Amino acid sequence: MKENPMILNTIQYFYNRDEHLPLLKIIGWERRTNPQAYDWDCRNRGNEHCLFQYTVSGEGEIELEGTRHRLKAGQAFLIEVPGPYRYWLPKDSSHWEFKFLDLTLDALPLWKSIVKKSGHIIELGSDNPILKQWDNTYRMAELAEIDDLYDNSLYAYRFLMELRRWTDSKPSATKMPDPVQRCLDYIDSHASELIGLEEMAEVAGISKYYLHRLFRDNVGETPINYLTRKRVEIAAQLLVETNFPVKEVAQRSGFAYGNYFARVFRKWMQTSPDQFRKKSTDTRTWRIHID
Repeated sequence: MKENPMILNTIQYFYNRDEHLPLLKIIGWERRTNPQAYDWDCRNRGNEHCLFQYTVSGEGEIELEGTRHRLKAGQAFLIEVPGPYRYWLPKDSSHWEFKFLDLTLDALPLWKSIVKKSGHIIELGSDNPILKQWDNTYRMAELAEIDDLYDNSLYAYRFLMELRRWTDSKPSATKMPDPVQRCLDYIDSHASELIGLEEMAEVAGISKYYLHRLFRDNVGETPINYLTRKRVEIAAQLLVETNFPVKEVAQRSGFAYGNYFARVFRKWMQTSPDQFRKKSTDTRTWRIHID
């Protein structure tokens, strides 16, 4: 029997790579029944993207860095392409029905932070907010309502934020060392204040050199980098939710000098504070988490 993939909707978006905005590339819903026609080796694919794929019914398989995993209804995988992965419809499966979504590699820093905590394979109930956001995005794409760059980025961010919200609500697989947890709590509560490594080390109860190494080994970034990221998140929210001048936004988000704030903000967000405010006001994409 000839393969009929039953692609319900696959919509591709073309974009300006100079914008550096996470964007949707493809969203689709497929049902595969021919094992010979569905086998993707991600090591040999040049089309770069971040891929979310959720099993609606049937079963599939994926190989993650040499280990095979069976994918059943309710399971999704998150991978980067190209990468050390392969996924396919196994011969003993009657079919594999799945929803998928591709994002540009501009989403990669946030994507990696999500995968680091959730793992490559996740379990999602049918009423999960991640899937509800996917359904809404799919519906808007089907109606051709996602028709410009910033609408596209808005839906990409919304999907990423639901993934991030879900992973952040999950308990950590390993408990942070007490000094690191104290430092994390202190930064989260005082990021908008003029604090530095000395204050963090004092709260953690260890030397700043040991804190730097212990924090990096457990969190994946240095305390200063984590603090800067939190400050940029605060600034991004203030830029959209208030009319404060940029200088005041800098002060309220923990930056002593406006010029330094502008340089740091551009480094993290790939745009100036003024440009970010304008674009985000136009598109309502303000909950931007960066890693």
